[in-house]
Parts: sequence; C-alpha cells; structure tokens
Amino acid sequence: MFNKNNTIKLRIVDVNNDGLGIAKVFDNETNKNIVFFVKDALVGDTVEAVITKVNKAVIFAKAMQIIDKSQYRVEPKCKVSNKCGGCQILSLDYKKQLEIKKTMVKNNLLNIAKLDEMVIDNAGIDIVGMKSPYHFRNKIIIPFGTKNGNIISGYYAGRTHYIIDNTYCATAFAHHEIIIDIMKRLLKENNISIYDENTNKGIFRQLMLRKANETDELSITFIVNDSAPDKNVDKYNAIVKSLIDEFEIKCRNKNL
Repeated sequence: MFNKNNTIKLRIVDVNNDGLGIAKVFDNETNKNIVFFVKDALVGDTVEAVITKVNKAVIFAKAMQIIDKSQYRVEPKCKVSNKCGGCQILSLDYKKQLEIKKTMVKNNLLNIAKLDEMVIDNAGIDIVGMKSPYHFRNKIIIPFGTKNGNIISGYYAGRTHYIIDNTYCATAFAHHEIIIDIMKRLLKENNISIYDENTNKGIFRQLMLRKANETDELSITFIVNDSAPDKNVDKYNAIVKSLIDEFEIKCRNKNL
C-alpha cells in the first residue's frame, strides 16, 4: 500500500508532457503496475522519492535523493531550474529531449488521431532540433514581488504563485536580464509600489517583453493594479523611454 509521505526507491523510465519522471512499480495486491509521476527526476535516474499525492490512477512523488544518476543528466544553465516553473527538463541532454518529444508526437497520433503505426512510420516523420536549445523564447512575462523590503522578480514555482527570485533565464531571449535589472531600479526611483497578491495592494504586477528576432524590435508591456491608469500613463511612458534608452546604452557598451 502506497501512502502520502512514504519514501520509495524508483527507477525512472520516461518523462511526461509536464517534465515529470515516470516510474512503474508492480503492485502484488492488484497484479498491476502503479504509475508514479516524479518531480525532479529524469529518465534513467534511480531516486529515493517521497510520495506527495495518491490518486486512483497515478501517484505523485518528489525525488529527494539521486541514487544512480542518469547518463542523460547534464548540468543546467540555470541555478534555479529545479525550483522554477519556467522550464521542466533543462537538466536533460537535448538529444534525449528530442527523442522523447518525437515519441510523444507519435503516441498522440496513435492514441488520439487513431492512425495506424505503419502509416506513421512510413510517413518518415522526424523532429528538427534547434542549433542551440537556449534563449529561444521571444516572449516572457515576469512577475514582480517583494522580499525583506527588496524588489524581486522571476517565474513562479511550479503550480504556485510563489516567485523564485531570479533575473536570468536560459530559455528567454538573450540579454533580457539587463532590462529586468534596469526595471527594478526604475520602479524604486519612481516610487511605484509592487503588487502584493495577499493584500491586493500595490501597483506594479508583471513585466511582459516581446522581442522580434528578425528586426530586434522590442515590445514592453506593464501589467499594473492601477485604479486610475489614465492619470499615470505619462509616468509609465517616461519609465518605458528610460528603460529603452538605458538598455540600448548598456548593449552598446558591452558590444551586444
């Protein structure tokens, strides 16, 4: 019997669409395999995990210790990748990521589209990877908050609204972190309060950035909790201008 908070040793055999490791354990009582979805575990890992949720169909768990590291595990280019909800499998070798994604597409064609496997195989379906699997997102939305009186920013932890304080993202377009650092300072200099979800007070909530890869054009959107935005639009426009001007200067100085 599997219960919440129990620990269990699991061998990860696959990864699901949400980036959770998949393990299967044979249950002698039902004579069936029990499927585990394991956070922070990659295909090929053997982990010690703690059970976090028990459903009829699957059991959820979190890897607490890696007993035997997967051959496909790589060092992620992000210090908070295991906490942040912005990406799921940054620690997985990119070639292996492509293999898994190709299998996912094939399984969808089999199980959802109900295509014959021979038809799929004869179609010569292949997956084309990126030259570099980093800095490919041209749109990001960054929540802002406060911690110990300081402004913080970063993606939410998975399935929460808890901000993981982090400026740099390995998947967002290059040099976005310069914009975020400038934005934090401008908010402080202009005395714009940061929104607090617990109290529903404060003005600035999120910064949305879009980057046109072909033209280098940048779109900046402020998401605010402002009861009179029309009265403050000139202030917001001035901040955007300062943000763009300083970003361009920093990029020129760094030859970016």
